[in-house]
Amino acid sequence: MAIEFILDATQWRCDLQIKWNWNLVPPTDYECLPRRPATPRAAAASSTPAPVRSPDGRFEAVIQNHNVAIRPTSNAAGSPTVLSTDGTARDAYQPGSIQWARDGKTLSAYRVHEDVWKSDSVTGTVKTLVKKSQWDVPAR
Repeated sequence: MAIEFILDATQWRCDLQIKWNWNLVPPTDYECLPRRPATPRAAAASSTPAPVRSPDGRFEAVIQNHNVAIRPTSNAAGSPTVLSTDGTARDAYQPGSIQWARDGKTLSAYRVHEDVWKSDSVTGTVKTLVKKSQWDVPAR
């Protein structure tokens, strides 16, 4: 599990670990490292992410008002079906975290608290700041 983001023109990756790493100072259950300079194209893409298409091509998932929603690809301009209701401006689902199950019947995404984005560093655990949710895709 990992989160990638762009901060100060640099692409970062935070690997979320299941167990604490007592070799790090301070000990933590994640590690964030800069990966490479962000290209202008990557920065633009992160500000307006493309919908994520389901494996069978029937749906695309988007973030709408901080929540996860899906819409049929045959009617992309139509009204989406909102799957989550707990996303807020301070605790929003992240477009880059949307993952479809291989069979296209379920969808998951991470909700990340703004303290992760606004802080120079987060000490301790991020378990209270990053939550994964999963939804069944309604049959249509």
